[in-house]
Amino acid sequence: AEMVFLSLLTACMGLGLQTVLIAMLVAMLGPSLALRGPDGSLADAVAGMQGYTKVMLATFMAALGLLLLSVLSFTFGHSQMGPSSRVVLCSTILAIIGGTVRYSRIVLRVFRLPDAAAVSGAFFDEHGACSTGTACCSTGPGAALADADGEDGDGAVAVGASLLPRRSQQRSSSGRSRGSGRRSSG
Repeated sequence: AEMVFLSLLTACMGLGLQTVLIAMLVAMLGPSLALRGPDGSLADAVAGMQGYTKVMLATFMAALGLLLLSVLSFTFGHSQMGPSSRVVLCSTILAIIGGTVRYSRIVLRVFRLPDAAAVSGAFFDEHGACSTGTACCSTGPGAALADADGEDGDGAVAVGASLLPRRSQQRSSSGRSRGSGRRSSG
């Protein structure tokens, strides 16, 4: 019984440390990729952070479950504990397990983000259409942005509610835009 307790506790500590490591790496490297990476990195960073959020949640819940199971195994393996103490301790642990499962389900249900409503971080889809549906990018990356009445005199072209500098005007007219969700091939 002592071996079961120690095995469960060791596995719990291992999963807990793995959760901390994954969380630390995702928190450091995800925003760095989004801000400093090549075209399309924002969408890659958002997708990666969403995927690893599920991994972190699963490893943390497994570590918590192993911790509660190790305490439960301790109640049966401890020789100096009387039957009334075991009943009280086991019922307390089972109530904690039930509460943890119940409230975890409630929180996950409240904060669940449906896949259809998730924002990818890309400004344009694979066909060049605006993925945000706003007026500021209704021209798409392939459309010519320079027109005579859009000039404002300071080297920018007005597009809806935003101002694009001439450099992004040339990039957009060639079909590429920063954050477009597509990587350049060469």
